[in-house]
Amino acid sequence: IVGRFFFQFGMTVAFAVVISLFVAFSLTPMLSSRFLEKKEPVGDRKGPLGAAARFLSAVWKPIEKVLSYWNIFFEVVKPHYEALLAGALRKRWLGILVATLSIARAVYVTRFIGTEFMTETDQAKLAIDIDTPPGTTLAETSRRFEEVEGIVNELVEVTATYVTIGAGNDPVTQGRILVKLTDKSEREFSARQLMDSARVMLRSVPGIKYAVGRGESEGGSEKPVEVSIRGDDIEVLTQLTHRVQAVFDDVEGTTDIDNTLQEGKPEIQIDVNRKLANDLGLNLGEIAMTIRSLVEGKVVTHYKEDEEEYDVRIRLDQSFRSSKDDVGRILIRSRNKDDRDNNLLIPLERVARLDKASAIGEYNRFDRQREVRVNANVLSTAFAGTVTNLIEEQTLQMELPPGYKILPVGTAEIMRESFTNIFKALALAVIFIYLLLASLYESFTDPFSIMVSLPLSLVGAILALVGSSFSMMSLIGMVLLMGLVTKNAILLIDFVKQQRATGVSRTDAILKAGPIRLRPILMTTFAMVFGMLPLALGIGPGAELRAPMARAAIGGIISSTLLTLVVVPVVYTLIDDFVGLFRRKKPRANLAIEETGPRD
Repeated sequence: IVGRFFFQFGMTVAFAVVISLFVAFSLTPMLSSRFLEKKEPVGDRKGPLGAAARFLSAVWKPIEKVLSYWNIFFEVVKPHYEALLAGALRKRWLGILVATLSIARAVYVTRFIGTEFMTETDQAKLAIDIDTPPGTTLAETSRRFEEVEGIVNELVEVTATYVTIGAGNDPVTQGRILVKLTDKSEREFSARQLMDSARVMLRSVPGIKYAVGRGESEGGSEKPVEVSIRGDDIEVLTQLTHRVQAVFDDVEGTTDIDNTLQEGKPEIQIDVNRKLANDLGLNLGEIAMTIRSLVEGKVVTHYKEDEEEYDVRIRLDQSFRSSKDDVGRILIRSRNKDDRDNNLLIPLERVARLDKASAIGEYNRFDRQREVRVNANVLSTAFAGTVTNLIEEQTLQMELPPGYKILPVGTAEIMRESFTNIFKALALAVIFIYLLLASLYESFTDPFSIMVSLPLSLVGAILALVGSSFSMMSLIGMVLLMGLVTKNAILLIDFVKQQRATGVSRTDAILKAGPIRLRPILMTTFAMVFGMLPLALGIGPGAELRAPMARAAIGGIISSTLLTLVVVPVVYTLIDDFVGLFRRKKPRANLAIEETGPRD
């Protein structure tokens, strides 16, 4: 799914760029030839066309007056930029220092930015999973659910609730309450904040284990943080599970911590004395089938009412199977007969020992190994990826027996794989950009000065994500930056090379190119920033998912523009000086060969 999304997104951007290139080469020049030509004054035109032209002129004048402030802004900025650029060329070390410190600052800030696979969207709903103690009856479970439902309905943002108990293969001790909320535009708190509130409110309900989340996550599990513990011995797995669960408790931001061991399920264990049972004419199969039929029941027929069909199950009355002693008094039919040729009925307690115990209710396997998973939700102030990384750091320090593994699974596993692939895409984007620029400029060194804008763009992208997280969408925005931010550097360096080709000195060419290219560079930047602004503001349903991409792109474009206008010319001069050293050394080497002559 993630790969298909990347492909569709990339193809959309690629086609849009190709179409814009075609428009720039065809439609734009044609419209410029029509709109920019000298025309007769509007007041001199006659007839209906003249009236329409005068009307449009009257409408355009106030708009033109507002737009004239752009020219005023540019005229104010231009001399300051000229002075800044000239000073940067005189003290090149200062420009490089500023760029280096900016990048170092951005790298330091990444420590305070969370990570998650996808930014969680506000879907105006909650999912409350509830477990009552093993052995709880359906009536008692329903009563607990009614109590929870009443507490949840105290939230003014709740509009409806839907309760399911024992759905599918779940026992009657498990269920879920789906809570529908008002639209996010009509409430003060987000869905994640209301989850935190619901958790606090449900603490007053005794005898239940609950988890408040949004339902199934991208990784298939119902909680965003999940760790798999794998091995062969269930006792060792149980010990490791308790240790890992303690790690979960210590990590800030985790809540609703649980595991898949299902410990503590009560049961009656029946230990049959096989020799005695055989003497009395009983065998294990008959004993097991009899107990199952009388305690669990046996479906003997079906009852149909309208469109519904019900099983008719025969079993002992509740009063005869509710305790260990009741089960012990169950009579088992023997093969031995009495004096009247009737089969003997032997009480179970005569041939077996009955003990109350608790055991693990379900065993899971992964790759033929036994597996236990520890999972948790995260608070509204935390990020699932960050919490998983902290847990993994601590579990890696644990000493494990040979053959046992502790690995993050679910959403964390998908996030790790997706992040790896997108970083590969980022590296390929940089390589392709360099190869393209090197082929166009027929130089291996000139593209380096242009590509300085790439790390400079990441400075703004990272700073724009402070308070947010690194997610798939924000990383896509960074990949998008790689193709956008080089445009400004290309505008600047290309003009410098054109001027130098006419015989202008390097410094003069830069000082001339900077102010001339300042206007189109700022126009390009403002167009992209304001075009992405509605997306960054998070307007519309599901906006939380898309907003990080726009914020990363806007921050990167702004920082790249500000630093490119000064740092790129400085880097260009440094690279040119470095290349010039080799250009000056080459003639000297040739001269030395001519003077000494070839050696035998």
